[in-house]
Amino acid sequence: MLNVESDTGAPVRVVDIAPLRAAVALRDDDEGREAASIDFGRLVRKTPRAVVKPRSPDDVRRTVDFACRARCPVAVRGAGHSQAGQSLTDGGILLDMTGLDRIGEIRDGAVRVQAGATWRKLVRHVQARGYLPPVLTTSLDVTVGGTLSTGGFGASSHRYGAQSDNVDELVAVAGDARRLRCSRAENPALFDGVRGGLGQFAVITEARIRLRRALPRVRTFFLAYDDIEALLRDQRQVVSDDRFEYVASTCFPRTVGLARLLARGSPFAERRYVMSLTTEFDGELDAGGALAGLRGGRLLGVEDGSARDVPFGPDRSGPGNRDDRSLAHPWIEGILPWRDAGRRVAEVLAGLPRDLPTDTAVLLWSARRDRFGTPMLALPAGEMLMGFAVLPAVKPEALARLLPGLEAAGRRLTAMGGKRYLSGWIDYDHEQWRDHFGELWPRVLEWKASFDPHGILNPGFIRYRPAPPA
Repeated sequence: MLNVESDTGAPVRVVDIAPLRAAVALRDDDEGREAASIDFGRLVRKTPRAVVKPRSPDDVRRTVDFACRARCPVAVRGAGHSQAGQSLTDGGILLDMTGLDRIGEIRDGAVRVQAGATWRKLVRHVQARGYLPPVLTTSLDVTVGGTLSTGGFGASSHRYGAQSDNVDELVAVAGDARRLRCSRAENPALFDGVRGGLGQFAVITEARIRLRRALPRVRTFFLAYDDIEALLRDQRQVVSDDRFEYVASTCFPRTVGLARLLARGSPFAERRYVMSLTTEFDGELDAGGALAGLRGGRLLGVEDGSARDVPFGPDRSGPGNRDDRSLAHPWIEGILPWRDAGRRVAEVLAGLPRDLPTDTAVLLWSARRDRFGTPMLALPAGEMLMGFAVLPAVKPEALARLLPGLEAAGRRLTAMGGKRYLSGWIDYDHEQWRDHFGELWPRVLEWKASFDPHGILNPGFIRYRPAPPA
């Protein structure tokens, strides 16, 4: 029997789970449920009543159909890389999508891939044939369906937007159990809602992803900056002229006098920045021309390699992506308006908890707003955008001490006109969600009513209604 909870957490009925057990591969033993009760963030624990690992898209439809008729909540999980329980459910059914990982042949510069495949598997498959996805996130060990449901930023977003902008077609199971194909021409409302939609309207089962040809060699230039304004001037230059395939920047505490800095305050009170610029080429590369017009940084070094050595490529891990799942990851990620971005970043960094680990990765990236076209991906106004992420990995026992300061950094980011990226640590109330989506909010409500009328998909994260009075 399955004890079903409503959005408010109040039990509403007990459901006989036997019909679902007869239709799909289901686990409801303590070990299986415990393994699905925590995500990468390790800040939220929710224990499902049962875990379904679909063997086919039809298994997804059967599960959602059962849940729809039983009014039973369903959480959708890929690699579980969320940090606020977005891929968890308390007492409901958890759909573990990792069994749906087949990849098709490349046709007309695109590839069909099931939602549970990891980007690492996809990259290895297409790179062997001379292709790459246009955008790669800082971790490749997340699933295609997972990042398409959040957006998916990367070091090439200044050229190609988000991963969700590079999809031609999706197949998804809506919350009312309809299996629908959607694109810009077919079921466009679902296509707009499901990309970056956090699994709120439908479960992605398959995607057709555009690819780009990759040149065989890469060269990465590493530039160091002591001044964030100088960094941003050079970032704007390389983003505006598209001269590099990948642009990424990281903030570090200064190593000189670090003990003195730590004794008096935040490890980011004094800092330096390193920007990596990667270009692909075949034959000879004019190194001087590649860096022409960039005057704010010092060249630290140059690294040559093959196309397999792209940032966060098939055999690399991204910053802040520790494999140690015993650590908590209360990540604060967002996008700031470009105007006064340097001052805004400095203010957020200065307000971080002073005992945050010194190896905490801080990522900075720039992009033109017109490169993005995913409606559910909330972005600030303006021609240019400043991406900003603080990616700590901390011991769970340190959360009570560090989390208030990190949450304050998130509030400061939005108070500056920024928008949060929704895979990180988010705990919004109804008003904050409405503010986050702004003019899109009425459409969000329409899509939820149209595609998930009983509210069974991933309930509890987006607050569609104000909390009832205490």
